Amino acid sequence: FDDEYANPIACANKFYTKNEFNEYKLVTKLVIPKGVTDIRAGVFQDCNNLTSVTIPNSVVSIGSSAFLGCSDLESVSIGNSVKWIGKYSFSGCNSLRTINIPNSVTTIQRDAFSGCFSLTSVTIPKSVTYIGKYAFYGCINLNNITFSNTSEWYAKKDGARSDIKISVTNASNNATYFKSTYCDYNWYRK
Repeated sequence: FDDEYANPIACANKFYTKNEFNEYKLVTKLVIPKGVTDIRAGVFQDCNNLTSVTIPNSVVSIGSSAFLGCSDLESVSIGNSVKWIGKYSFSGCNSLRTINIPNSVTTIQRDAFSGCFSLTSVTIPKSVTYIGKYAFYGCINLNNITFSNTSEWYAKKDGARSDIKISVTNASNNATYFKSTYCDYNWYRK
């Protein structure tokens, strides 16, 4: 679908498939087919029945609000070609316990994982050079954010003239930075 308004799933809140016996079955485990290159904006928004999603290596971007509000989503496996995680992509997925951000990701947009209450730890791979504001805001159980590359991280508030160099060597401190201290800052690596 070209956008969230053209997608009938986005308005349905439940996703069903028809089996070989002409019976409808509620989809809880979603495996995106190989060959799909983009997950469009809002395509699975508010599909509360989803518990797991597997994104193949062919996907290069996850659109804004793609899985926004999927409250039962517990696990996501992201393929090794994803470069961009859009704003609000997984926001409000309050059952999401783990997220493996692959080494291919360079950009995590604002609010990408905001409100993921069950998330306890995240590793930011070396490839990431930008993390938008509020990316992990409201993740109340997030206790550790580990950066694979700890050198030259900066935070800058919208409209500010200068940025702040941030030490990201302590995973516990990083979680505090993203949840409160610098939650409304955009993060980037020079």
